[in-house]
Amino acid sequence: MIKLLLLVSHARYEKSKKENNITSSEENYLDIIYSLKKTTLTKFAELAKITKPAATQIINKFIDKGYVTKSISEKDKRVCYIEVTEQVKKYFNESCKVLDKMYNDCL
Repeated sequence: MIKLLLLVSHARYEKSKKENNITSSEENYLDIIYSLKKTTLTKFAELAKITKPAATQIINKFIDKGYVTKSISEKDKRVCYIEVTEQVKKYFNESCKVLDKMYNDCL
């Protein structure tokens, strides 16, 4: 019974990912940015364990897709901050609800 509930809940979660057109690797990177709230490219690259050029490509792709925004620091114009958009925050909030439901279904 628990296996069936897990499979159904996992299917709902995967459906949500497809509806939002987010791949697993994108979700992983977005989760890092989401958990940091507002971060720098360097910090993101470190936590994602990727190079800065790779991080730049990923962030630029996310900006094009509307997943993240980039802003320049008021104190130091050389520093750029990245953070997820409201669309991604909503996606992660919905994902948390699905995962909570999966957990509660197993209890």
